[in-house]
Amino acid sequence: MAKITTLIEAGVDFPTAVKAALGMSIRDFAEAASIPETTVSGLINGSTPWRNEPTRAALAEKLGVDRAWLDEQVDRQRALVVRVA
Repeated sequence: MAKITTLIEAGVDFPTAVKAALGMSIRDFAEAASIPETTVSGLINGSTPWRNEPTRAALAEKLGVDRAWLDEQVDRQRALVVRVA
């Protein structure tokens, strides 16, 4: 089981779980994946309305999770942020 799924099942919120499971900073991940740091951060935190397909694919690969599972988590985080705003 991937570290992030264990963290999510333990009740850790998605942004925190991603940061812990990456094994590197968001900045380092973004640089390694050639994706702007703000794009990665916005996707993880649910603050962007854009799907950012390449970022989702890179995150799923790095985190070792199925893309559909990651999409569900990202979309859930986005919905939480939209409800609060």
